[in-house]
Amino acid sequence: MRWWLGGRNRISTLGPLVASLVGAACGDPPTPSVPELSVHVDTVDGSRVVVSHVGEGPIWDMVERLKLGALGGDGEPQHADEFGRVTGVVAGADGALYVADALAREVRVFSAEGAAVRSIGRPGDGPGEFASIQSLGMLGDTLAVLDPFIGRISLFSTDGEWLGQRPYARVGGPDIRIFQTRSDEFSVPTVQGQMELVYVRHTASGPHESTPMRVGTPENFYVYCRGAGAFLYFYPEWAPSALRIPAPGGQAVEAWGGRYHVSVVEPGGDTVRVIERDYEPRAPTEAEWREQVAMFDSMMAPLVDRQCEPNRPVRPAEMGLIRTMFFDDSGRLWVERRASGGFLLDAFDHEGRLRGSVALPDRVLEVPIFIRGSHVYLVVEGDLDVHQVVVYEVDALDGGP
Repeated sequence: MRWWLGGRNRISTLGPLVASLVGAACGDPPTPSVPELSVHVDTVDGSRVVVSHVGEGPIWDMVERLKLGALGGDGEPQHADEFGRVTGVVAGADGALYVADALAREVRVFSAEGAAVRSIGRPGDGPGEFASIQSLGMLGDTLAVLDPFIGRISLFSTDGEWLGQRPYARVGGPDIRIFQTRSDEFSVPTVQGQMELVYVRHTASGPHESTPMRVGTPENFYVYCRGAGAFLYFYPEWAPSALRIPAPGGQAVEAWGGRYHVSVVEPGGDTVRVIERDYEPRAPTEAEWREQVAMFDSMMAPLVDRQCEPNRPVRPAEMGLIRTMFFDDSGRLWVERRASGGFLLDAFDHEGRLRGSVALPDRVLEVPIFIRGSHVYLVVEGDLDVHQVVVYEVDALDGGP
């Protein structure tokens, strides 16, 4: 096993600050100072609360505490933390880690210190077996494993005991996963009625009401190409898109990724709260757009006699600002947004007020970020593209609202 403990790396946003100081020393215009954060709360139409933010809040350090992920070997895995393809990471109240390895079709369990404890499941379609592992979630002290190929959510105790299952429609796709909304609640997307996509909320007592999954998209930048029996689609990596995810208690949060405007929506569709930050959208530069077009041409080159709709990518008027949104174990909202030199995570309390931000390293985008208490759990790619699980600690987080 290969693992490390104790403050190896400290992630912060000092890089852009140093760069601005170097630029000023070289004669470039100084970077304008950023105003301190001010928050204004207003009520509109007697019910909708608008929380407006101007300026920047505190930047929190994120200290690496643990890393799991040995280099890949030949043949069978040589280490308990030699992962094939990680599709989910969650943590229990005691800090134990549960890591889903889709290639091995099992869940690996590690202590909070990184010691291998056990494996849960094996390939198959019987009780406690997996045909696929798409995602992990927690219902209090119960582990949930989404297996869309078989069409079920498997439930296990923290000791690995099979507790039963819940039915799940056989739906696949990149957004088909467990969306954790609190430590004792999650939602999963599925299909009901006449092919309506919805989120179904799950608690310890079972599934509950559904929330519509789709949100109207102001603009669509997808390019669909067909040719010689193949089908590909392309989406500019920084183009904005419509986001809608489930929130605690059956609510949802939605945003158009080009602007920092997040709406909290009741199950009936009424907006009850809006969170805004004063970021002006930025248009892509000529160089950035040429890079995207070159990527499109390279991706589509193998298609013979291709037909694309539209024929070429459409240049967005603004870049995507918000990449993802999610909730931690206490139901706080986190927003991942583009910043100078990378991406930041903004943490909001239950009233929609910004508490602070942390800078993110490069991560595997297909695996959701998981936050419990003061710990942040990420999946990154190490040497030879090996998946590794990294646990960070944010001292400013206390697990409260």
